[in-house]
Amino acid sequence: CQLIGRGVPTCIFCPNTDGAFKQTTSSKWAHLLCAMWIPEVSLGNHTFMEPVMEVEKVPKTRWKLNCYLCNQ
Repeated sequence: CQLIGRGVPTCIFCPNTDGAFKQTTSSKWAHLLCAMWIPEVSLGNHTFMEPVMEVEKVPKTRWKLNCYLCNQ
């Protein structure tokens, strides 16, 4: 994981602010666990587990669902 710099990062997939974040190809941030549990999303480099890719492939209907892991 990288140091983010300024401010508290926000995950594009959930409201939690703690945990390991990885940058997306669109320069946003996502929890590594969120990215790993969403089947449409992939990781560009499996050694470094970044960047989070193919976020745009997540169907719009799924963005409104609650997370199975954290219920948020």
